[in-house]
Amino acid sequence: MKGWLKKLLSPAEDPRKTYSSVQERPQELLQKVVQARANLATTKAQLVAKVTQAKQKHEQLQSRSTQDPFVLQIQETVAQEVKGLELEVAGLDQEEQGLALIEQHLTTQVEALSARHETLEAKHQATEARSQARKALEKLPGELAEVGIALEKAELMSGSIQARTSVLEHLANLGTVETSTTIRDPAARQLANRYAAGAVLTQSETQKRQLEQGFKMLLEMEYKYGQLQSILVQRQEANPPVVTLITALVDETYRQGLSILEDGLELVETIGSPGETQPQRLRMDDLLHQAGRCLVALNQTRIELAPATSTSDAARMAKVTETLQKTAKEVREAQQVLKSH
Repeated sequence: MKGWLKKLLSPAEDPRKTYSSVQERPQELLQKVVQARANLATTKAQLVAKVTQAKQKHEQLQSRSTQDPFVLQIQETVAQEVKGLELEVAGLDQEEQGLALIEQHLTTQVEALSARHETLEAKHQATEARSQARKALEKLPGELAEVGIALEKAELMSGSIQARTSVLEHLANLGTVETSTTIRDPAARQLANRYAAGAVLTQSETQKRQLEQGFKMLLEMEYKYGQLQSILVQRQEANPPVVTLITALVDETYRQGLSILEDGLELVETIGSPGETQPQRLRMDDLLHQAGRCLVALNQTRIELAPATSTSDAARMAKVTETLQKTAKEVREAQQVLKSH
């Protein structure tokens, strides 16, 4: 009874403290939204510049009189990538407009909360103030969650587009110089030429799509592998045992990807257009899916090992090791199953 009376007669909690914490959250998010809009604008400008450069190189490639299947396939791949990235520009415009609306809404919200806070400072009336604070707290979580989702989406889009523009630039450069000077791995170079020749010669639309997909995947995989090798050399002195392990896993994942792409090419070469069956087409798609998993693992490793990250070095190394080991094991098992069919 005494405890209940003490709680009943105790002074009400100062609602100004509640408002201070409520007010800080929209202000913090507003700053993040402003920064996200600036980042998107920068990404869009870079994307437009890269697409323009790729178009110019594509025009140069088309002006060349060549029957080289590799160059012809590069032309086709670059053209498709340019179209895809032009759609990304439109998507960035929409995201930027969405963030502008969120910024406007948060600005209004911050101003309203600031005005309410000033009112509470002047009129410390507990009942009314608690009611206002409660309403503000009930409304904010859902809105702030939506803002967080929008910010995360914008960040993911920026990262994805920057990676794609880097690949596009690399692909456009491949067609302007000798293949042997740009694809350092002889096995990848030979496989890329075989994929290109198959894509140019096939009369099957399904096979053409699959060969074009495998060709692009192969070039991306070789490119990411080269980037990773440079990063791992730079990191070797920091933690030799762990980096040595990761280097071996990166090599294994890369070679696994090449092996699966070679299996896929051999499958297409053996079935041919006349005898093509639905199960064989699906099997090729399965092989491409597994090769794609190797590519994703290599790209994730490159991102995790990049210097500009807030995660601790040990945590990143552990995550990279786990991802590569898991991918290599699962893909190897899937490849064995597909070979047995």
